[in-house]
Amino acid sequence: MKKASLLIIIGLSVSFLLRATGTLHPDIFRYRTAAGIISVLQFLSSISILIFFACFMQGNSFTNNTQKATKLIIASSVGISLLKLKRVLLVFDELITPELMQFLIRLQFLDLIIVWFNSLFLVIFFFTCFKEFQYLKKASIGALIGSLIGLVLITI
Repeated sequence: MKKASLLIIIGLSVSFLLRATGTLHPDIFRYRTAAGIISVLQFLSSISILIFFACFMQGNSFTNNTQKATKLIIASSVGISLLKLKRVLLVFDELITPELMQFLIRLQFLDLIIVWFNSLFLVIFFFTCFKEFQYLKKASIGALIGSLIGLVLITI
């Protein structure tokens, strides 16, 4: 679990840095190489988050509520990882057929739905942790507040 925790810290840090870079320097995405590197790093970051939740699920015995919340966040993390993989494929379009490219583009409407559900499931997960783990009260309240703010911003 310690390695998984370190992995998620690195993954979240990379994700934050990439988003900050994209916000401060949006021109960087004009360069295909830079866009490709960024999309691959974002995909790897999402995989690190998925690995953390999978390790969290396996490494502990939980109440039914915690198991359900963890399964929900794992499912939505798989969805987020697939979205990141889709972006990688769209950047490196020579790796896919034109038909698959068109199919991926038509699925664009699912992106926001998956991101919204991921935010909702994060709120549920951290609320469950806040209720059920006394030793995680301080950490989970901060994560819960951050997740709620994220959910509100995505919803608006």
